[in-house]
Amino acid sequence: MANYHYDEAGNMAAYFVISVLAIVLIPMTLSAAFGAAAKRPEDDIRGCPCKLCIDRRKQVLSKTRGSLLKPRLTKKIVALIVGWSIVGFLAYNVGNAEGENKVYNPFDILGISTAATEKEIKSHFKKLSKLYHPDKVKATVNQTIEEIEKHFVDITKAYKALTDETVRRNYELYGHPDGRQELSMGIAIPSWIVESKNNIWVLGLYGLLFGGVLPAMVGKWWFGNRGLTKDGVSAKTVEGFWKGLTERSGIDEVGKVFVGAFKHEKNAVAGGDLRKVENKIEEQLGKEWSELKSSLGADETSTRALVLLYAHFLRLDLNSKTLVEEQASLLLQTPSLLNAYLNIASARNWLAPTLAIMRLHAYLAQAVVPGTAASQAQLPGFSSDAVANGKEDLTTLVRGLKETNDARAEEAQKAL
Repeated sequence: MANYHYDEAGNMAAYFVISVLAIVLIPMTLSAAFGAAAKRPEDDIRGCPCKLCIDRRKQVLSKTRGSLLKPRLTKKIVALIVGWSIVGFLAYNVGNAEGENKVYNPFDILGISTAATEKEIKSHFKKLSKLYHPDKVKATVNQTIEEIEKHFVDITKAYKALTDETVRRNYELYGHPDGRQELSMGIAIPSWIVESKNNIWVLGLYGLLFGGVLPAMVGKWWFGNRGLTKDGVSAKTVEGFWKGLTERSGIDEVGKVFVGAFKHEKNAVAGGDLRKVENKIEEQLGKEWSELKSSLGADETSTRALVLLYAHFLRLDLNSKTLVEEQASLLLQTPSLLNAYLNIASARNWLAPTLAIMRLHAYLAQAVVPGTAASQAQLPGFSSDAVANGKEDLTTLVRGLKETNDARAEEAQKAL
């Protein structure tokens, strides 16, 4: 008859947890490692080779991705660290735990070779009897009389298993000198889980996990993805693009609709005072800035987005780490938003707004105020309010810089 027992030491449960975690963690780890080491499409883009543009691209990449040696701490990376820490802890405990179901081996108990003769076995047993007989061994601080007696009984059984004909037959047939042993079946859960006094707590934990946490996770995933389009932007944002565009929309109308999209997107936590930045913008743009602000109404999120975008266009120093991070988060969202914007305009076969959206993308990339003809501002070392003298093209301008030994000539030449 089988004897069922629970895993008091927790070893079998640990093996189960390690196996389940390994099935999940190994593919996730390989995906994260190859993803960090793989060459991304943006790495192949041959952009402007000037120093300012190279530094800016590195700055953007450092925010959007990590490296194999310095991974970006995303939720996935944190989950991997926690998961492997649990695996390491369980593996250490299992590795240092004593086995409960060891195979009986009389040679190991006696400490002799399997090739030893019967004469050698008897001689070795006599030596062990003199050393470990209960009458000759004095119990130490860490020993009890019962442990000493049990050790001597084990030695005696091992000796008989190799010398006594009946005991040896039991060992050969059943693997134990006492004959057939009771079949022991282990259940990989600790006994406290099934104890009646803990029923309420165990049921409460199951109810919390399967009735609360799991539905919450599924609901968050479902409702989060349901509100996004295939371009990864909010459905309300796309609706605003669709309603705001007309067949004759120019750069001004396109820009106003675009700024209003940020109120529906997930932005960085707003922090820092924008009043000083806004005052600087107003000094440079004057009445045009007041008209832009009034077109957005009283929406605070859109207004902050407008201020941060124009601070980028005018290349203003924000003097605040919080504002710089908020602006960077805003700018990193613009490619996906502009892509969704462009898809709507091109799907309706409207030329004017399509060109305006493409120009807005260029203005954002070059940090030039939309609608201006500041061609010199595209070159490194020139401010955003730099306007070419007359109709002088950039090639002629750079040639003139070289002739006057201007320090900006070398970097400006790289940008052409």
